[in-house]
Amino acid sequence: MVESAAKRAETVHTQHLLIGIAGRLPVCLDKHPQVLEWDCDRVELAFASIHLRNVCESRQRATTALGSPDAARELEARLADLSAATNVAELSGLFPDDLISRSSTEQSLRLSCGHDIVFAAGHVLVPLDTNGATDWTKVARIRILALEARNG
Repeated sequence: MVESAAKRAETVHTQHLLIGIAGRLPVCLDKHPQVLEWDCDRVELAFASIHLRNVCESRQRATTALGSPDAARELEARLADLSAATNVAELSGLFPDDLISRSSTEQSLRLSCGHDIVFAAGHVLVPLDTNGATDWTKVARIRILALEARNG
């Protein structure tokens, strides 16, 4: 039986591992499962709520939430920038004036439309520096917490 190219592109098969490329989640098929460490070269995004994820993944919903199609396109571009980085610290070089440290555990990425993308590390065990703050050079998973309107 011949599989379609689209079907083959959905998964990569190895002897003991099936990885869903779209979901990017490793699943062990071996009789003796081992701990699998995901070695990903880009930041993974998660969302604090389904509503927030829906807004971030739909240009139409983002337009409604942010008030303009330009704002929705900017949100889409910034989320792509977040996802393309290998860690969050890389973003400070790309957006030196737009990456804001809100606390030792939260940052925000400023949008020119007057909103901020608020996020925190999305790791189960958040990497910390010697001061107990999030070590953003080791953060490869982030959780989008909110899209906040900026005052002024």
